Amino acid sequence: MVVLDEVHTYRGIFGSHTNQVLRRLKRVCTLYGSKPQFVMLSATISNPETFGQSLIEEKVHVVNRSGAPNPASK
Repeated sequence: MVVLDEVHTYRGIFGSHTNQVLRRLKRVCTLYGSKPQFVMLSATISNPETFGQSLIEEKVHVVNRSGAPNPASK
């Protein structure tokens, strides 16, 4: 499992490097017979599905509900 916390829109050299590191990681995992699951977290991305798919080049499932206890819901 690969956890990417605080995912934001990446631009310029840092964005290019981030993309290349993720591609290389996926290639190495495939070489060794592994298919990692990616978990991405962000509180600020306005289009998480589109952005996530472009970042890891795979279909993503967006979870946009909190599972935290809420005293108002009791």
